[in-house]
Amino acid sequence: MGQYVLVGAFDIILVVIAGEHLDLGAAGAGILTTMFGAGAFLSIGVAGRAVRRPRLAPQMLLALALIATACIAFGANITLLMAGLALPVLGCSRSLLDLMARVLLQRSAPPSQLASVFGALETSSGIGLIAGSLLAQTLIAVSGASVALVGVGCVYGVLAVSLIRPLRSADDGADVPVVAMSLLHRLPVFAPLPTLALEAVARSAIELPVAAGEVVIHQGDSGDRFYAVADGAFDVVMSAVLMRTVRRGEGFGEVALLADVPRTATVTATQPGHLLAIERGPFLIAVTGHDSSRQAAWGVVRSMTFDNELPDATRDEPTGTQLN
Repeated sequence: MGQYVLVGAFDIILVVIAGEHLDLGAAGAGILTTMFGAGAFLSIGVAGRAVRRPRLAPQMLLALALIATACIAFGANITLLMAGLALPVLGCSRSLLDLMARVLLQRSAPPSQLASVFGALETSSGIGLIAGSLLAQTLIAVSGASVALVGVGCVYGVLAVSLIRPLRSADDGADVPVVAMSLLHRLPVFAPLPTLALEAVARSAIELPVAAGEVVIHQGDSGDRFYAVADGAFDVVMSAVLMRTVRRGEGFGEVALLADVPRTATVTATQPGHLLAIERGPFLIAVTGHDSSRQAAWGVVRSMTFDNELPDATRDEPTGTQLN
């Protein structure tokens, strides 16, 4: 909720600063908001790598400290130059804090409780916006925008200190599927997914050891899982014809799940190996919930099969995945 306090407060503070301190005219608030948004845009470049780390507490505490420092520095020296320095830092830190908080919640909460946890998060965001707005209006009315900025910075400083132990505790108990995430990220169907969605899929994956000669999928059976190859080699045979051999960093089983058709081929292990099995529900939620992953999935299907080999249900489908 703390990050939304910042957003709510700055909706008020930036308007006052633009008009009363920087003389930027009618477009002033928009200019300052753009500076804040530029920082959020820049955060995209580091967000993916940041949230893939096994421990997020140090980065979250750093983001809180940067917000506190930038607010206090801007409040002590309200100039256009300082705005150009402080606002991008605030926007970047706030965006990273939002993403890392969501990832840490996902890692820490039991899967069965995630829906209620994120529902509570959305509710708290509205409360935070209102609280930030009221805090800013009160401080501005009493002492001006400069004190409001310093006051918001102090709130974040206190928040950073008070959260050191809880964040470290959450990190210690977090379930971080780093190996599974790395493997799934190599597959075209999952590569476009946002980190939060990719981690959710990785957490749902089941590790399966497979013996040489074991049949994983039978042609004609109903499909209930997608498989990613962690180790070993698997022959894909369609109507007694060897179509390809699947190895580490590849997957099979998508068409049956996406098109709701029987398995289109038989897949047999040619040597001992390991698979990551992803059930129908988590797979479909991840892939069909993001246009880029759907398009990548059906692109893989069409690049690996002839059109007359695809099930009729998939011929006009613009999105999906691989063979089987």
